[in-house]
Amino acid sequence: RQGIGQDVTPVARGFSTRQIDGKPFRVFTVHSRTMLIEVMHDMSVRSRMARQLAFRTVLPILILGPILLLIVLWSIAHALRPLQTSREEIAQREANDLRALRTENVPGELLPFIQEINVLFLRVSDAFTAQQHFVADAAHELRSPLAALRLQVQAMQRATTNEKRHVLAERLLMGIDRATRLVEQMLVLAREEASVSDSACTDLPQVVRLALSDILPQAQARSIDVGADSFGEVPDGQFSIRGSTEALRILVRNVLENAVKYTPPSGTINLLLHRDTNQTVLTIEDSGPGIPAEERDRVFERFHRSAENDVEGCGLGLSIVQAIATRYGVSIVLGQSVQLGGLSVVLRFQPCPAEVARD
Repeated sequence: RQGIGQDVTPVARGFSTRQIDGKPFRVFTVHSRTMLIEVMHDMSVRSRMARQLAFRTVLPILILGPILLLIVLWSIAHALRPLQTSREEIAQREANDLRALRTENVPGELLPFIQEINVLFLRVSDAFTAQQHFVADAAHELRSPLAALRLQVQAMQRATTNEKRHVLAERLLMGIDRATRLVEQMLVLAREEASVSDSACTDLPQVVRLALSDILPQAQARSIDVGADSFGEVPDGQFSIRGSTEALRILVRNVLENAVKYTPPSGTINLLLHRDTNQTVLTIEDSGPGIPAEERDRVFERFHRSAENDVEGCGLGLSIVQAIATRYGVSIVLGQSVQLGGLSVVLRFQPCPAEVARD
């Protein structure tokens, strides 16, 4: 529309929607001094174009979506196939089959998971083996003591005098004590062999004091001088080591019990504690006969006893020591005491992690 020198009919500027001949139009209006400019577009055409554009946008998604979904499902199934294989392998095994799972062709993402399962199998296998050893050892070692106790009871039944019954009763009590000690040692050994290492820390002087309190009555009964006075002066925390207090107490106590058994009456046992680099070293020496060099590697075997040994025992004390030492990384070196002439046991303990960092 235009008019020179004439007024232009006022129309709203900008966008608007109008009905022209019953059809909706989208209108854009611009005013000038002499003319009015309007641009119109049929709304039905705009709607048709919008539908076409939307269809062209959605159509590739509708086509590619199922294909992509199938590719993703196939990729997941292919990646998890080794896990499915491991599951089937475990399902087909017997309850006592604890072999490690195969790790061939296992993706890097699943390999740590399979390896941890194998580590768990190894731990369970060790515990199962320890249980089997305990049952076998119990059946073998308890047969003789129980048979001896039965014979002693039968002898008591046949005794004709009170004096003879009294002697046989004392022998019976001694046999019961030996059998009780054997069972206790076997239970401790089975527990320690089935246990796993932990990150606990303890104070070695406190452990030694507890172990000394356990064996002191035995040493006093045989008039054995235990040189451990310096342990009462060591402040707590100066010799912190890795390990459980109770387990290490059993370790030190068994070494001391072994020393008390083999040290002759009125003999001497010395304990020395010192630091060597980052390790804490405990040395236990006695004035007993010692152990021949050719037998030092065998004394840690179960029920091993020297043919020349006439000291009562079940041969499990040092086996328990070895089991606990292996769990906590304790080094054991047997030798001959230069000062006392008997056995020298050098125990090197791992430091507490916090103390290593502090050093």
